[in-house]
Amino acid sequence: MPEEVLVRLRTHPKILVGPVVVQIVLIACHVGLVAVWPTGRFGVTWIDDWGPLALHAVVVVLEIAYAIIPVLRWWMSICTVTTRRVVRQWGIAVRRTYEIPIDRIVSVTTERGILDRIFGCGTLVLHDAGYAPNSTAGVRFHDVPRVKNVQDIIDDLRRETS
Repeated sequence: MPEEVLVRLRTHPKILVGPVVVQIVLIACHVGLVAVWPTGRFGVTWIDDWGPLALHAVVVVLEIAYAIIPVLRWWMSICTVTTRRVVRQWGIAVRRTYEIPIDRIVSVTTERGILDRIFGCGTLVLHDAGYAPNSTAGVRFHDVPRVKNVQDIIDDLRRETS
């Protein structure tokens, strides 16, 4: 039987709220810098010419670090459930993959806080054969959308393989 992809999800978009707010603030910094920078007040030509450009460059570096990179991390973080395994892929420059075969999964649990319940997401925790019932160990997939549905799919697959 060929392997079929049952679910392919990105991390829940709620984690993009922070980068969006940061981007709005940094756009306001760009606009404010243009509106407020005094022209010809310093009496030094190179400060009047290069000062705004240097400050814009600093704001652009902040945009890359606090807005663009988090969005790329979100875009590149993918969880896939197939008929044979659960796969997590992440990374921007270096792509990383973690796979756990369905037949090695002993237990599937979810962790959901208040915001997770509001947004319908949560942390999916997969325990393999070395699982101790009271331990916090396990493979964690954070901010999985529709986490209860994904848990049900994995549980159904586990029952089929046993």
